[in-house]
Amino acid sequence: MPLFSEYLAICKRYGCVPFIELKTMDGARVAEAVRAAGIADDEVVMSACGLERLRPVRDVSKEMYIHLIFAKEEEVDDLAALGNAGLAWNIPDSFACPPEKVAEAHARGLRICLRAGDSVDTVRHMLDLGLDYIPTNCMHGE
Repeated sequence: MPLFSEYLAICKRYGCVPFIELKTMDGARVAEAVRAAGIADDEVVMSACGLERLRPVRDVSKEMYIHLIFAKEEEVDDLAALGNAGLAWNIPDSFACPPEKVAEAHARGLRICLRAGDSVDTVRHMLDLGLDYIPTNCMHGE
């Protein structure tokens, strides 16, 4: 397993966008480490289960994209106010996601994804829903 600094160096070297899930309250320190690695603020995603972990990132940079995992209704307005943000509703099956949930996020200026597009049919459905990005657990179109 690479060190965090090694991960950032790999991302920088190959032009990949680091997608970092914050597990602690060290968002500002992590943001500074990203900058120290020479990665531009607008080339990183900071993700967390809880706004309290994302707020310190926003204090460091307005350009770093923040992503709230499994957003709760009561958090959405605060997330939108932070700007340059997106969310994932806690809906395990995208086929169970009402289009209104996607429209609700978009109406607040947020981007949205759902849990994993692990089949071609699921990805097609996610695209039809209007999701902004699609995570996957598959590497070979399984």
